[in-house]
Amino acid sequence: MPGIAQLLSDRALRVSGTAQIVRDSDLRESLAIQGKAPDFVIAIHVKEAFFHCSKCMIRSKLWQAEAWPDLQGLPTLAQTMVDAGQLELTVDEMHEIVINDERTRLY
Repeated sequence: MPGIAQLLSDRALRVSGTAQIVRDSDLRESLAIQGKAPDFVIAIHVKEAFFHCSKCMIRSKLWQAEAWPDLQGLPTLAQTMVDAGQLELTVDEMHEIVINDERTRLY
């Protein structure tokens, strides 16, 4: 008879419910990592949760980079932010902000 780990290895946890963005300072401070508290918390109110067959994720090849679509020609995050925000920054300036933010804000 297979163990519980083997039974669950090809399953996904399916969760239904609602979520809300929370800015409560006590809650944010309780979730601090290395002295850095998050700017906000996503609170999930679970209505139901159950294990589900993960065949759709396996078939999607989500974790196989060679199966991913070609992204050439799509705008970068910096380009999207400049365009959507109608910013006066250049794409290169926004790219530097994004890169520096990732380096300094990650734990």
